[in-house]
Formats: sequence, structure tokens, C-alpha cells
Amino acid sequence: MSPSRFLMRNLQRLVITGRDRVIFCGSEATSFTHLTSDPAGWSSLMQTLIAPTPREALLEGPQVPADCPISLIDTLFETGYLWSADEAESLTARQAQAMAIAPALHLAATKAKCRHLLVGCCGSVVAGLMAQTLLSLQFSGFQNQLDVILTQSASRFLTRELLEAYGIRCWQDGFEQQDGIRVPHVSLAKSADMICILPATADSLDRIARSACSDLLSLTITSSAAPVLLAPVMNTAMWNNAGVQRNVARIRADGHFVLEPSLIIGAADFERDAPPMYGGHGCLWSGPAGLMAAMDAVKRQQRS
Repeated sequence: MSPSRFLMRNLQRLVITGRDRVIFCGSEATSFTHLTSDPAGWSSLMQTLIAPTPREALLEGPQVPADCPISLIDTLFETGYLWSADEAESLTARQAQAMAIAPALHLAATKAKCRHLLVGCCGSVVAGLMAQTLLSLQFSGFQNQLDVILTQSASRFLTRELLEAYGIRCWQDGFEQQDGIRVPHVSLAKSADMICILPATADSLDRIARSACSDLLSLTITSSAAPVLLAPVMNTAMWNNAGVQRNVARIRADGHFVLEPSLIIGAADFERDAPPMYGGHGCLWSGPAGLMAAMDAVKRQQRS
């Protein structure tokens, strides 16, 4: 590949960072794992590549982790995780096209990939967009049992009445009892074999990093041995805040996985010509099918 060509992330491919690895999650034929001692460096590289970046400048600059050889950058292009073009404008146009066709639902029936999935929705405005993702999980049969924990602030954007009308069991209070469950954080923690936090806010990242046990969600995660995938959602300044990055690093070090952010149109500037910002949840442009693939990839890592 010519050093003068521009590179940019493919929004429809997912990148997950863990304690000692980066998972590139695409089709079955193109998914692979790269072991690393610098997951934060890979996270920073993914943010850099959200915009067109000259290949030569990228490889000569400080953005590339030490364990990312030139050959791996080329592999990411060959397997579709990076786009390449002679002109930056071509990549920007391709990115806009991917954003225009993002799927909201995935209703294809699938073989169950986990027995009991627990999804935590936190208090981002993006929680209001989660209904179709949760309905896709319920309809497709990705899991045998789906439970949703709504934090107090999440319920301002997404109601449990809506989800329960579609047969999804919801929880908000650590003291509530239903279906014979008397202590929800213990029962849910013991039963779940996969936990996904989407959207994960800066506040929730802090509580989970500290094992705060101050609400049902952090209580349940602290009590569970299940793999945990967190999909952060926040604006660019918040994501790059030193305190937030400390919490994310601690979460990775504790063995959890982070679905690296992508682009989103901020609620405060939501209009047709508003520029997208970095900080949207990582499967936004691949839809519910992308989230299912990411959770399955994390579960397979746990078994390996």
C-alpha cells in the first residue's frame, strides 16, 4: 500500500479492548485477536483513525502502539477494518454512507449463543435508542433468557413498561422481587453467563471501576463471574477526560472488555448538518447484529 494513501476506520467493524488483547470483530472469516500490552494505546489509535489519516504520518507518529507492526496495519486494511483511498474526501463520503444505512433492527432467528444475558442500560440519552436493540435480542433468540437492569436515570429515556410489554423482564430496584427472585443482585449475578452494559455512561464506568455496589447494576457486576462487555457512550471531551480513562483502564485490568467508541451525532447539536463527534457506542453503525457478534466474541475469548 502506498505510504501517501489515507486510512480510516470502517464504522461497521467492531474493536474490543481487554486486559491483554484487542479483538477485531467482523465476519467469522475476518475476526481475529491480537495480544497486546497496551490496550489504551490501541484505544487511542482507534480514535485517531475515526478521521482520514495519512498512512505514512500514522506509522511515523506516536499514535501507533509499539506492538502494532506495519504488517498489522495492512492486515486491518485487507480484512476490512480500515478503509483506504488516495483522497481524504473519498473516505469521508464512505463514512457518511455507512452512517446513512445503519440497521436499527435484526430480526433473523439465530441459535442461542448464551443461556442468560443481562443487559444494563444507564442514563445516557442514547438509552432511548435501545428499545430496538433489546427487541432484536428478544426476537432473534440470541439468548435463552434476557433480563434488563435500568438505572434510575436510564428510566428517564427508556421505560420498563415498554420492554415488559414485549416480554422482557426488567429490574430497577435492588429490593424488588419477582418470579420467585428475592435478592436480585445475587440471583442475576449467579444465573447470567454474559453481562453487557449499553449505553455505559461516565458515571457507570466510575461505579463499576470502583465496585461501588451503590445500585443494582454495580452490585450485580461485582457479584458475578460472568464476562462483562461495556459499550461507553459520551461526548469526546468526557471520553478523553483523564479520570474517565483511568476508570476504563481499571475496568480492562479487572478483566472486563470495552467496545471501543465510534461516531455519534450529539443530542445537544442534533440537526441535519451537525458534525458527528467521537463517543458513540461501538456497534451503533453495525446495528444489533454487531452487538450480538461482539458479545459472542467476548464469550469465545472467555472459553479460550
